[in-house]
Amino acid sequence: MPDATIIPLGPKVVEAMNLLVKNGDIKEEKVLSGLPHPSGANAERIKYFLGQKPRSDLSNKVNPDFLDRARESISGKIEVLLTSA
Repeated sequence: MPDATIIPLGPKVVEAMNLLVKNGDIKEEKVLSGLPHPSGANAERIKYFLGQKPRSDLSNKVNPDFLDRARESISGKIEVLLTSA
């Protein structure tokens, strides 16, 4: 599926996708890494990622800088994918 867009959920899947990108098996721009895994344990991260929880209300278990970078990267990739479709 050379035209597939991949949304890896979880650090191990992201790691596997990064290896495939490094090996040239898939294109980096087709991998939308950084979405929080949709489990109950990630509810706070998901709410922040979606803009439903302010940074000031986050617990120390959340890395908002990582989530901000991921959201920015994903948004940019989606924009490119939409314009090239």
